[in-house]
Amino acid sequence: MKALKNFFTKHHFVLQTMSCMALTVATITANARCAYIFHDPKKPDSLKQLRKF
Repeated sequence: MKALKNFFTKHHFVLQTMSCMALTVATITANARCAYIFHDPKKPDSLKQLRKF
């Protein structure tokens, strides 16, 4: 448990940046369509909360 706590305290900025990037990418993909003409995969329902339209 101590090792895990030390890891999170030392890498706090990196983990926070990664979570921010993941949210940004999820928001972009929720508002975008697929680049292929015939392929539009189903997205999870939780992404509907991030839509802006």
